Amino acid sequence: MTRYSTESKEVSFGGATQFINGPMVDDGEGARQPSVYFPEGVTAKFEKVDGTMVPAGDTVTLRMTEYTVGDLGPQAMPGDIPITSGYIWAAEFSADEALRIDALHVHFSKTISIYLDNFIKLPVGAIVPFAVFDKREGLQHALGRFDWGSLWVYNRQPLLFGSTN
Repeated sequence: MTRYSTESKEVSFGGATQFINGPMVDDGEGARQPSVYFPEGVTAKFEKVDGTMVPAGDTVTLRMTEYTVGDLGPQAMPGDIPITSGYIWAAEFSADEALRIDALHVHFSKTISIYLDNFIKLPVGAIVPFAVFDKREGLQHALGRFDWGSLWVYNRQPLLFGSTN
């Protein structure tokens, strides 16, 4: 099993816009660095197993853990790759505080955007699959196909980063 990234960043809620950079990786497949955009005024809540919502507070500790690093990347994937996809990139975006209370999801008050360098040099406008892996169910949930910039994102515990709207 892939361990969580040792690099973490603090995200503050309710204030100014933030652009948080994750760890830089360069393993021969290409240099890449995921980043997360948090819009001004965004807040978060954790959804527990019983469905209760817990305010995230003023800050959370964000970790961006890539599965697809090096020669062992395919074996580190948390689940099977669907036949409609290829092996490109997979990462987990986790919040330490959510993991500590065994939260299933992180809900945001506004849309959170994930950016990744085009390390495999796809042409502008190329279509890539986008899915989320739910480890509890052992299934990947296809969320559609988007242009480059939205990628296959896996979550060890399904901490879904997105809008609650």
